Amino acid sequence: PPANGVAFLYSDEDSEWLNIAETLYENEPVARAVLDRCDEIVSAERGVSLLDIMFGRATDGSDLDDPAWTEPASYAVQCAMTALWGSLGIRPNVSLGNGVGELAAAQASEWLSLDEGMRRALGQDGEGSAAPELTPFRASPAALTALDVDVVVEIGTHPAPDRRRSLNGARSASGPTVIDSTALSSSGSFAAAVAQAYEAGLTISFEGLFAGETRRRLSLPTYPFQRRRHWFR
Repeated sequence: PPANGVAFLYSDEDSEWLNIAETLYENEPVARAVLDRCDEIVSAERGVSLLDIMFGRATDGSDLDDPAWTEPASYAVQCAMTALWGSLGIRPNVSLGNGVGELAAAQASEWLSLDEGMRRALGQDGEGSAAPELTPFRASPAALTALDVDVVVEIGTHPAPDRRRSLNGARSASGPTVIDSTALSSSGSFAAAVAQAYEAGLTISFEGLFAGETRRRLSLPTYPFQRRRHWFR
């Protein structure tokens, strides 16, 4: 049966975004556009390319182990993932976040623009990046059930262990289907995550899944195969 509601759960900052970001940038045009815009904002504010830091190309020694860069990098990738899911027709009815993930959740809910969220992640709002007032719900099975959520998509590489245990426990009851965030770490496993979403009853716009790929049509023989086996010796 079709799913009713979708929740996106966003994790806190994570220095392991580098591989994920580069894979998204190289293979997914929709995600690339978001990362490019985030890079423009950061370059204007700090005079340094966020993409250079995320891809390990920085020449000044900056890297993602520095919290000053981890938060904006995490926010950028989370927003890129949101846009990627959106290109497939999957958008959240409920968005929840932890730490800098609160900003990505607010952006997904259109409470913050992409630009405003990035400036908060950079600490340009004068109050730091935390925005607990933007995501008042807790990601418990009871809360998600009350919000009529059937599918939970986790956006992050390391979901909180207690939340993961809680949501996994809900699977055996009538709780939501949880799509593991680590399935977003490469284009191939992202397709597997999309398959999970489809199996959970979500309507997928499959044309968006292969937007970054070039394909060509092949003519195949129309005659029946003769059931003969051919082995290389």
